[in-house]
Amino acid sequence: GGCTLNLVKKEAVADFVDRISESYLEKYAVLPDAYPVTIDEGTAVVGPS
Repeated sequence: GGCTLNLVKKEAVADFVDRISESYLEKYAVLPDAYPVTIDEGTAVVGPS
């Protein structure tokens, strides 16, 4: 298990996720989950989406 937080320019997110997912799949035979997020001001309660 584990996770990473990667700072990526908006226009590069899709390519980044594709490349990382492909590399991870080749190495571990598992397709990883990716959750693109944005930085917001302050904290807030997050509910189900």
